[in-house]
Amino acid sequence: MHRLILIGNMDLQGADGPLTGRITQRRQIALLALLACAGDRPLTREKAIGYLWPESPSGRARARLSDSVYVIRQELGEEAVLAVGDGLRLNPEVIWSDVAAFEEARRDGRLRDAVELYGGPFLDGFHLSGTGAFERWVESQRRRLEDRYRRVLEALAEAAEGEHAWADAVRWWKRRAAEEKTNSRVAMRLMQALAYSGNVAGALQHARIHELLLEEELGVSPPAEIQKLAEELSAGGAIRPPHPSVPGDRDTPAPETDPDPGRPKTPTASTGPGARAPEGDQRNRPREPGPTEEPSAPLPAPGRSEGPTTATGMGHRRLATGVLAVVAFFLIGGWAVDRLLGGDETWVRDHAIPEIEELARAGLYDSAWTVARQAGEVAPEHPELARLLPQFTWLWPELRTDPPGARVLRRPYGKRDAAWEELGTTPLRSFRLPLGASVLRMELEGHRPVQIVPDHYLEEFPTLTLDSPQRLPEEMVRVPGWTAVIGDEAVELADFFIGRYPVTNREYLRFVEAGGYRDSSYWEYPLVFEGDTLSWEEAMAHFTDRTGRPGPSTWEFSSYPEGEGGYPVGGVSWYEAAAYADFMGKALPSVHHWRRAYGSRFFPEHVIPKSNLQSDGPSPVGEHQGMGPFGTYDMAGNVREWSFNERGDARIILGGGWNDPDFIAISAVAGPLDTQPAFDRSPTNGIRLVTYLEDADRALARAWAPVEPRPEPDFLREASPPSDEEFEIYRRMYAYDPTPLEPRVEAVDTARHWVRETVSFAAAYEGERVLLHLYLPLDASPPFQTVLYWPGAGAMAFPSIDQKIELHTGFMVRSGRALAFPVLKGTLERLGDVQEVHPAWESLRFRDRTIAQVQDMRRTVDYLETRGDIRSDRLGFYGWSWGGWLAPVALSMEPRFGAAVLHVAGLVNPSMVPEVNPLNHLSRVTLPVLMLNGRLDATFPLETHARPFYELLGTAPEHKRFVVAETGHFVPQPKLIRESLDWLDRYLGPVEER
Repeated sequence: MHRLILIGNMDLQGADGPLTGRITQRRQIALLALLACAGDRPLTREKAIGYLWPESPSGRARARLSDSVYVIRQELGEEAVLAVGDGLRLNPEVIWSDVAAFEEARRDGRLRDAVELYGGPFLDGFHLSGTGAFERWVESQRRRLEDRYRRVLEALAEAAEGEHAWADAVRWWKRRAAEEKTNSRVAMRLMQALAYSGNVAGALQHARIHELLLEEELGVSPPAEIQKLAEELSAGGAIRPPHPSVPGDRDTPAPETDPDPGRPKTPTASTGPGARAPEGDQRNRPREPGPTEEPSAPLPAPGRSEGPTTATGMGHRRLATGVLAVVAFFLIGGWAVDRLLGGDETWVRDHAIPEIEELARAGLYDSAWTVARQAGEVAPEHPELARLLPQFTWLWPELRTDPPGARVLRRPYGKRDAAWEELGTTPLRSFRLPLGASVLRMELEGHRPVQIVPDHYLEEFPTLTLDSPQRLPEEMVRVPGWTAVIGDEAVELADFFIGRYPVTNREYLRFVEAGGYRDSSYWEYPLVFEGDTLSWEEAMAHFTDRTGRPGPSTWEFSSYPEGEGGYPVGGVSWYEAAAYADFMGKALPSVHHWRRAYGSRFFPEHVIPKSNLQSDGPSPVGEHQGMGPFGTYDMAGNVREWSFNERGDARIILGGGWNDPDFIAISAVAGPLDTQPAFDRSPTNGIRLVTYLEDADRALARAWAPVEPRPEPDFLREASPPSDEEFEIYRRMYAYDPTPLEPRVEAVDTARHWVRETVSFAAAYEGERVLLHLYLPLDASPPFQTVLYWPGAGAMAFPSIDQKIELHTGFMVRSGRALAFPVLKGTLERLGDVQEVHPAWESLRFRDRTIAQVQDMRRTVDYLETRGDIRSDRLGFYGWSWGGWLAPVALSMEPRFGAAVLHVAGLVNPSMVPEVNPLNHLSRVTLPVLMLNGRLDATFPLETHARPFYELLGTAPEHKRFVVAETGHFVPQPKLIRESLDWLDRYLGPVEER
């Protein structure tokens, strides 16, 4: 019998293992899924066609359906699909389906069997382009099965409660809470079960994490019931079950145990430090973020706070009411008791560090930051605290202002009501910030405050100029100058001022009332409409409002709608925008200046979720908290903003409007630029102005020049895999002689959960040695499975692993696997091995550097094979960003890996020399690959760069998986951990903990 797995990782198995060939093509899998979910009811051919071939003519669509049925019957047997009238039905005697088995187990009351059959979201990661109806059907099935799974878990938990089997109740409520972390009703039931089992600390821990998740994700406080229960627990310790216990073993509350030892362990917000195992017992120890490096700078001590207290803060300022006070009693209050007894180190070890680990695992980096700052004040030299810092913070090398001496404050991004915390005064060197985005504010008497959002992926900020109020208008912000690449030329562009907000209706009204539509002196550009140049009088007849009077197309009677003075002006043409700029003595931004103010490719992931996109209308400027790196608002959404530049016979318009999808806002920094005819007066067309300061005339002329169309590469169409003969030539370029490794141990560093050995060995090329940081877990027994890590481009910015920002790797070691982090040529401690850190991608220097780096990686595998404590037959590959992009080259040249995890990957720059272009290596990658990307990623845009990468992988469809998160250039830590460990468990085998 064949096995069809649709819940979780899609799989189709025959008697001899996974099936391949045409049966695994997406249309066939989609048809099997439709039939499996139809159950005993025949699926009509008309409905199948509507789902799978909605755009095809009827005759062609029926032929395609017949072909798919033929393929299924040919591969699975003639009786696999039964014809019932004009419908089709899956034959359960030929094909076993987990969907049918789940439903049957649920109906029969075999609830534990149903839980085991639920492997994750229905058709998770499966995508069928051009089939909106099918995608909507998948989503509805996903919700239906997810809801039934949750009900099964609750039924199991309630049954355990009825029997006073509190350990079992905890087990099921934890799994239920992991499915819906912000469900307060479920959180309450888990807290009760934990308390009835005797684990009061665990109940309070879950109350704390739940409160923080509600604040972080929904911006709300926990309900009164949770606060009341937390108060009762803090006041009386253990609470009694609602009914008397039955005689026997269950009279004594059972200690909390591993909720499900048979499944791969996935950290959740409800597991972790609140349930620490005794010393020496590793089985129930929570996973920690993993290998961390000694930071080069301490965490800033807590400073003065101003304004409203942030809801995620955890210091003394939060000792107020409800659950906050209860949690603080146990954590901060416990700290006070320990300090009275001289136990500062005890509080840090037993309270703060486990709390930080749990918060970091839940992605609550700001909250982890607050606890760490308090702990740093108590025990600034604590080694475990220092090791944890890179797991939830990143290092900023230096912040300078001109003049110096500015007070530096910080608050979480997107939370205008959060308190400001003080970090120090400028120049501020080697300081840390929590992962994610922060807003920094510089204040100096006699100068306008400056707010920025540091971007740790790219260049350092230059010295920030603080302007006097007479120099910088209140409604504008200063953007530092930079080197822009325009065409093939590097152009030095100076600082400039840009509007903090788009121009409002109220501001534009001044232009109208001053006679701006009656004074031709403001209209300096030829007025070209559909190829014809109009006179000024003819053009003004086009520039009227709804009542035929002068003004934007969205106005009436030459004025904006009542109450909308603070809304962005919309409905203006490029010519009106340019005339208004002239009236104000300012200018429209060039596309290059606008993009500079918008931020790097990493900013859309911060800005877009907090901007006015895909809505019913505009909003007042600044209402949404999507702030750019230099203090601008509404550059994504609300209204599109005209730039000065032409492209073809149109003008470039940027950022997207309130009714645009988010990919339009992403394309402003990555992808084809949006254009409109200069006469277009759509309601979402708006204005933002700039003031140029010290640019040379030639530099501005280059910035204002027309932008030549540059079509995005169509990787799927352009892909032309090299022949076997060509690829063999590439392979020989990466080969090397098996010379002696000559290894030596350079250093050994021990932490709570791992030992880091720093080893060097001879490189494949003469005269150099490769450095390897090898993390060996203390929570598992050798020989270890090992994952080799290829880092992001940040490894080319820091001179030591002790400064490197590692966001994603620690969970590998806590899973019981070793982590091999080779220092590739031109990275970290080997930056001194190269004269040019970033050679041009098209250059032979880049080719030679990449070949050397792949050889370093392969020599690392050679070394791992010599060690008795490493299982060389269980090697995995983990690539992040740069490591994901170059993974096809590494994986096609190294056959000893058993599985790969690529955390954000995609195709870029098709003009590289062919032997190092990942596009030419993708089809040669055949091992199992898990690929995780963000939908808002502007570095690897999802549909044009990331999905083609996945589609072109040579791995069989059943052994590759594509996971998309609602994020940017990263995947949230909980999802990353769960997906990655499940994948490695599946293909390398689960790890037996010590």
